[in-house]
Formats: sequence, C-alpha cells, structure tokens
Amino acid sequence: PGRRLIDWPADVAALLRDLAIERYRVLGVSGGAPYALACAVAHAQSLDGVTLVGGLGPIDEPPLAQCMPWHARLARNLVRHSPVLARSFFGALVTGLRWAAPVLLAFFARQLSAADQTALGDATVRHALLESFGEATRQGAQAWVEEFSIYANPWGFDLSRVDVPVQLWHGGQDRVVPPAVAHRLAAALPCCHPHILPGEGHYSLPLRHAREILRALAPTEKP
Repeated sequence: PGRRLIDWPADVAALLRDLAIERYRVLGVSGGAPYALACAVAHAQSLDGVTLVGGLGPIDEPPLAQCMPWHARLARNLVRHSPVLARSFFGALVTGLRWAAPVLLAFFARQLSAADQTALGDATVRHALLESFGEATRQGAQAWVEEFSIYANPWGFDLSRVDVPVQLWHGGQDRVVPPAVAHRLAAALPCCHPHILPGEGHYSLPLRHAREILRALAPTEKP
C-alpha cells in the first residue's frame, strides 16, 4: 500500500544482489515502460540499456492524456480526482471479466487496428490474454486501481534524467498507447533510438517482432 513508481528499482536491486548480477538490461512492455525507465534513473551505473515496446508515457500530462482512448482517459480522471468512483469503475470491469471475459475481449478488439484484430484472432494469443486478465484481477480490483493511479500521477522523476541508451519500439497503428506517446518519449529521452513500425499495433508488434526486439536489446547474445 502506498507504493510509488520510484520504489520499484529497490526491489530490482534486491533481486540482482540475490542472483549475483552486476550489470543488466531491462525491457518494459506497455505499462512496464514506466518501471523500466525508473530503473534507468536509479541504476544508471549498472544498467546497460532499456527497451520499451508499446510503452506508456507520462499521462499525468494533459496533452498526452488527451490522445489516449476514452476509457483510459476516464480511468485516469477517476483515479486522480475520485478514488471511490475509480474503485467502482474497476470493480465493474473486474466483474465483467469474471463473467463475460470473451465478450468483453471481443468488444475491446473491435476498437483496435486491423493488425491487432488479427493478432487477437489467434486462439492461443486470445487464451493467454484472458488468462492474464483473470489472474491479475483474481483478488479484486484494488491493485488495478493502485496501478493505474501510479501511471496517472507524476512518476517522481523527469525523463531527461534517463541517461542510458533506450531502444523504443512502437506500432504506428497502436490504439491502446497511441503513437503520440512514443513521439513524446522519443523527444524527451536524451539517448533514444525510436523504431516506429507503421503497420503494427499494440499486440501485433511484440508478437511479430520479438526476435528483432530482443536481438537489439542484447546485441552480444551468443547463438
């Protein structure tokens, strides 16, 4: 309770100590991007690189918030201004996922690009996504509220402090985290190498380009 984004690197540091890892690279997908960037600020001396894939940006900034989908804007405003309503909103969503997850996923997919609709049309991908949502909300909606509150409020550090190389991958047809977010990150990060793939969406990008993304993250990897 009460955790902040900038608390996360201490957990990572504890894991690294236990695993006897001195240097590392980090990959953040979607909502994992803020956590990866927090590590870059806190661990600049031990972090060799960051990769962001469809990464979320600082949506506490009104211009960036306005480019997000309507449901993300609604959730942002609720967690910032009305925590009680936010719990009701996410609680209703969790209930819907428990009782009608395939229906909600089908509705959600219709809001996405053609590339993402194709990606979610794969039964294995769809099953994995539903299983993920189910496990994430198994204990209720409170953690979801807390997580979105972390995204929607100031992160606790400035992007200009990320002084490590960042590989930024984003789909030009991403309607979950629109490309405007990627452009904002690319402009603010001092050492950013953007890869905007015009025909990809939020889900199709990591599915179709995982090998390419991982090779760029760990260029010294042996076959």
